[in-house]
Amino acid sequence: ESMSRKIKPSMVLDGLVTRYTLFPMPKNDFVMIDMKKAVRDHERESYLRSIGIKLEEIAGELKAERLVQFCYDYEAKLCREAALEQDYCLDYFRKRIPVMMMRYTLVRIVMRQMDAAIKGEPLEIRDSDLEFARLIGDWCLMAQMHMFGEMVMQAKERENSNFVPRRRSSKIRELYATLPEELTTDLLVSHKAAKDVAYASKLLNRWYDDGLIERIDSRKYKKMYDVIPE
Repeated sequence: ESMSRKIKPSMVLDGLVTRYTLFPMPKNDFVMIDMKKAVRDHERESYLRSIGIKLEEIAGELKAERLVQFCYDYEAKLCREAALEQDYCLDYFRKRIPVMMMRYTLVRIVMRQMDAAIKGEPLEIRDSDLEFARLIGDWCLMAQMHMFGEMVMQAKERENSNFVPRRRSSKIRELYATLPEELTTDLLVSHKAAKDVAYASKLLNRWYDDGLIERIDSRKYKKMYDVIPE
């Protein structure tokens, strides 16, 4: 419910939902927290502070090539699956998953090899690290698609149904049909197709972008059609 209040159908295609890492909180219905005295563990606090100080010494690149390759291959497999199944929902959500896999797994690796990370040495990547990365990828992808997949696909359908191709006016169509095969800015002005050279240049650039003309040289263009296609 709290997520549905934050994510609206009108904004679901802005990419935010692919940045969320979601996990359900365990239920604690009808459960009381044990009443006990809180005692500060100074030794533990001192240890945690020392870890924080060491982490601040880490700078530069974290060399974890095996992890990077594993996450890339994971993503490539998802890409092939999405293309094979024509699964646009999977294709939408898959793209940031490798980044999440690497960020979570690097914490695990760095905490185990802090001295190597401080020295800028390559990090040892264990098989268990790659399995952890796979777990993160599988979970994040499943959770995002479960929570937002239907909303994303409905938004894409609305977006496609609302798209109306730009139609050219009948005046432009008639003008294009009357012009000779080779076009220049001066010719458009002389045929009263443009009020001046600057507007003629804009018109030619627009037609070029739309594939209606091709460039011969820096000044001349050639019509691709006798009349503008419907």
